[in-house]
Amino acid sequence: MNDPQFAARFSLLPHETHGADMLSFPVHFIDEQLAAPGRAPTVGEHTDEVLRDVLGCDEARAAAIRESGALGNAAK
Repeated sequence: MNDPQFAARFSLLPHETHGADMLSFPVHFIDEQLAAPGRAPTVGEHTDEVLRDVLGCDEARAAAIRESGALGNAAK
């Protein structure tokens, strides 16, 4: 992190914001600002949305999938 070239190419994205310390994307575009990445989801955080919006499951089907154990510990 103390190397001048490394510091010019990367910035450290803190774990307080992103859930883990990360390095920024090393490619810089002229007159462009990249959006800061969001934090990664926790296990099962989007289970309901994926079952409903991506797979098209109604509540009964989603409940059956959860109860079957197919989602392991990710079923929230």
